Amino acid sequence: MEKVRERIRGYILNGTIKTEGIKKLKREFNLDEKKIMSLWLDERDILQPPTRPSKKRPKEDYINITIKKKDVNKILEFIKSLK
Repeated sequence: MEKVRERIRGYILNGTIKTEGIKKLKREFNLDEKKIMSLWLDERDILQPPTRPSKKRPKEDYINITIKKKDVNKILEFIKSLK
C-alpha cells in the first residue's frame, strides 16, 4: 500500500489528472477503482493546505441584486422609513 501512496503523491505533485492517474494505478497494481479513489483523495487532502474563509465580506451582510434606475428613489424612501 505504501508504494501505491508514494505513486499517488508523485502523480498529484506532477499535476496528473485524477482519472488518468487512477487508470495507470489500476493497471499497475490491480486494485479496485474505489480503493484507489479513496487513497487518492486522502493523499490530496494531506498535500493540499486547507482553504481559508474569505475576509473581504461575509455573505450575511450583503445581498447582490440589480435594480432599475427608476426604482432607486422608491428604495431610498423605503430605507429612510426604516430608520
